[in-house]
Amino acid sequence: MKHKRSSLISLAALMLVIAAFVTYLNDLTPLFADDFSYSISFSTIRPIRSLAELFRSQYVHYYALNGRSVVQNYGFDLYMEDRYGYGG
Repeated sequence: MKHKRSSLISLAALMLVIAAFVTYLNDLTPLFADDFSYSISFSTIRPIRSLAELFRSQYVHYYALNGRSVVQNYGFDLYMEDRYGYGG
């Protein structure tokens, strides 16, 4: 039982490190092609700066375009300006 718990903790830690690394690489990658359109809100046509704006933009995007909200939400979050407390 103890071995199983430590394996789960190790797996969770590994997944966290991988997620942090992928996010870091994403921050190093410049915006390209349609990335610019996902960095602005579909509802206000201004850069997304908060989670509230993100959800409003997702609502408009869901009903106006294709309805792929889960994947699009992740993309919007990655391009959201100032998500870590500094200008994107």
